[in-house]
Amino acid sequence: MKLNLHSRFLLLFGIIFVLGGAAGYQFFVWYTDEVVSVLGQRFAERNVLYEKSKIVSILTREVTLAQKMASSPVLKDWVAAEQDGKARQRAIAELEDYRGFFRSRSYFFALAASGNYYYNDDSGGNSLEAPRYTLDQSVQKDGWFYVTLRDVKDTQLNVDTDRHLRLTKVWINAVVRDGQGKAVAVTGSGVDLSDFIRSVVSSELGGAANILIDRNGAIQAHQDVSVIDFASVRKAAGKESQSTLFDLLDRPNEADALRRAMAALVAGEHEVQTLELRVQGHRQLTGLVWVPEIQWFVLTMTQPDAVKASSALPAASLFWL
Repeated sequence: MKLNLHSRFLLLFGIIFVLGGAAGYQFFVWYTDEVVSVLGQRFAERNVLYEKSKIVSILTREVTLAQKMASSPVLKDWVAAEQDGKARQRAIAELEDYRGFFRSRSYFFALAASGNYYYNDDSGGNSLEAPRYTLDQSVQKDGWFYVTLRDVKDTQLNVDTDRHLRLTKVWINAVVRDGQGKAVAVTGSGVDLSDFIRSVVSSELGGAANILIDRNGAIQAHQDVSVIDFASVRKAAGKESQSTLFDLLDRPNEADALRRAMAALVAGEHEVQTLELRVQGHRQLTGLVWVPEIQWFVLTMTQPDAVKASSALPAASLFWL
């Protein structure tokens, strides 16, 4: 049956309408994905910078206190004469004074000459003037102390479990130096790991997770404690196998991209970097910043669908557009 001119026109119009609609829909999908990608990137940048400020506010204060304690003339006098009763009393009083300002209300002080390790916290029950134990260079678990004395200039953070105290903390190790600049002791404090994860690693944004890694990519803080690289200081020095973020990535080329982003941040080329990584089978929109005060990277990972659904995304679009 032949179509008349009117029917042909309607058919042609219908075809054009369908094709135009399909093209328009494809353009809309492409444009929406592009907008979401840009807004998601901006969102990741803002979120990781916020998390950085939160972490800095917690840890930088602790690091500054530890550094101040390490420079105390009273403590240095004690190092020079550990068995001097009066020097010991003055030093313990000084340490107790600092203890009240640390987040965990604890301190430790370990001397290089004797290996004696002094510690106190709110649990009490021990003689303050007697060492809790003596470090031994032949014991692998004590390696952190000798590596710190040898390799650390000022301060270093180390996630580890003290083999004697049986406490798992983010330890803040500050090196004490004598008048000639020789490392003679290590002092500091520690933030309880569960407290640290609750306060720092847990994100206020649903679907997001914070991860902290060191310059080697070793995982220092993660919601899954089983992937944390405990005793990184000792392992790195001894070239032992470590638990790194690179091990969790599905694609080798993304590990290379992450390394390049880390290098750019340390070099000061950028304040923040964003990447899309595939981590243990999941796409993660990742914001990355370097925190020189603690020598760690902060990463905020969010699944793209969570970013789209987040109520914070419209606010981000208003802010950036």
